[in-house]
Amino acid sequence: MANLTETAYLTRKIIKLGTFSLITILLIREIVSAGIHYWKIKHPPPPPPPTLCFGKIPAIKFPKTEQNPPFYPRLETIDGNFPAFPLTAKVYFIPQKTSNLFTWERAKNWAKQMNFTGEPEKPDEFTFIYKTKSFPQTTLKLDVLSGNFTLTYDYQSDLTLVGTKNILNKNQVIEEARSFLQRSGVFPPDLAEGSQEVILFKFNPPDLQPALAISEADIALVNFFRKDLEGIKILPPNPKKSLVSVLLSGSPDQQKRILEVNYTHFPISEDNYCTYPLLKVEQAWKDLQSNKAFLASFGQNYDGQVVIRKIYLAYFDPPDEQRFLEPVYVFEGDRDFLAYIPALDPKFTLNE
Repeated sequence: MANLTETAYLTRKIIKLGTFSLITILLIREIVSAGIHYWKIKHPPPPPPPTLCFGKIPAIKFPKTEQNPPFYPRLETIDGNFPAFPLTAKVYFIPQKTSNLFTWERAKNWAKQMNFTGEPEKPDEFTFIYKTKSFPQTTLKLDVLSGNFTLTYDYQSDLTLVGTKNILNKNQVIEEARSFLQRSGVFPPDLAEGSQEVILFKFNPPDLQPALAISEADIALVNFFRKDLEGIKILPPNPKKSLVSVLLSGSPDQQKRILEVNYTHFPISEDNYCTYPLLKVEQAWKDLQSNKAFLASFGQNYDGQVVIRKIYLAYFDPPDEQRFLEPVYVFEGDRDFLAYIPALDPKFTLNE
């Protein structure tokens, strides 16, 4: 029969053995977990296949422009390589508006709120054109179906705007432009949550010339850009002028503050999207080298030697009604060069 000393000895031995076994099990578990984690990093699960739920979709229709000048792009990114891009991207549905019995009446009521009365000119079924009788004249051109419009004061004929230099600061003109859009009922959330850019001008009739400082500015252009979609920019055809912009003067006459408003905005159905395969960036680069890009800005690259510093994905904001918001590869270079290449695999698009 074991005495107390032997029992204590055996107990201590069992405790030591149990502790060692527990530590060993914990270490093995940590090693196995670390190994699994490392394996998952090196062998990530394949991305979900593209849904393609819209079927084949029309390819992007870029605005018609003159033939591109010749240029010779050279890749000089930070590491000298192409960035890594996902295999697929979302394509968003853009609902099309339809007419009903109240479409034209609603458009006339909105024009009255903008102080345009009387019967408009009707060059076609869905276009109203209002003109004031005053000089210089103000013209409102309204698409009654989409609600898009242009408002233009003939400021080139108004010499009182020369040398006003009453643009106080950029925040002030942004707020004034925003207030005008809000009062007009055309300031949806994707614009309200987006960014703004101010470009300053000197007025040398009939031209606007860039102003180097706010103290020199007679006129300011406020560009309103849509908010990003899941971190991806939405870019217009001209990066210097968004599809929604307000041109303001520094005139003390409040009737002459708003000189021009361009409003083209097609609502995006952010909850209605499908995923589509992307063109490989290497192929997009070849398309750029073959001068198949839409040149958003050629900049000051008069010698044709274009240095590309950045490549990224963006969505193209269509200036005309299109059914889908589609991605593009953006090639950004020195001296204000910016070019777009459609980013979807052309096997899944239709050229209409």
